[in-house]
Amino acid sequence: MTPRLRESPLLTPGTALLPRDTGWLLRTADGTEHTVLLDEADTGALLDALVTGTLPALPAARRALQALVLAGHAVAPDADPAPRVAVSGAGPLAAAVVDALRATGAVPVAPGEATTVVHLLDAAPGPTGPPAGELACWVEGHRLVLTPVAVSAPDTAARHRAAHRPAAPTEDGVVSGRPVPSPRARVLAAALIATEAVRRAEIAPAGPRPFDRDDHLATVLDLLTLHVTRHPVLPVPPVPA
Repeated sequence: MTPRLRESPLLTPGTALLPRDTGWLLRTADGTEHTVLLDEADTGALLDALVTGTLPALPAARRALQALVLAGHAVAPDADPAPRVAVSGAGPLAAAVVDALRATGAVPVAPGEATTVVHLLDAAPGPTGPPAGELACWVEGHRLVLTPVAVSAPDTAARHRAAHRPAAPTEDGVVSGRPVPSPRARVLAAALIATEAVRRAEIAPAGPRPFDRDDHLATVLDLLTLHVTRHPVLPVPPVPA
């Protein structure tokens, strides 16, 4: 019997859900395979949603689809309401982020109406910066840092600073005090921030979930080379009482 393959308008190119003797398997574009840990009803609801391009009716299947979207293995159904994102900050980068959000179909709104808030900070945050779960970013040296989902802005800043601590000057001199971002860097930074904000807004309706490795990856944009890297970050342990 010839296998029957159905096409999905939601799965990204190269991604597939495939039946196996013990259940279903998710194969991603890079060839990585993951076991689908859903019961029969939820798996069926997820498969139907992937084929029809709609949002699953069952909560577990809906959370699974939102996880696929967050990981970049699927796009959100058109039936989803437009993500509502607030931008906290001002200046050219804030304006570029708002434009990038609109380009993705998201709706920029006031913080009280938003599913996700983007904090554009003037500098690396102190100990009272945005908590884990809220997207914050700032420029430090020639790098733009975006916080991961599972780590607060203060802890991300502390880890980043420790990993990129500049050497102490050995003599008097002159150092740059000029902001680095060029127009090209600003466009790329805005696109990165908007993309991450929309992803978080799309999975927010599913409610709290266990953090995984991707949730601990900070995104760093080198504003000189325009290279984007992701680095694992762990929360800073509290000071013992």
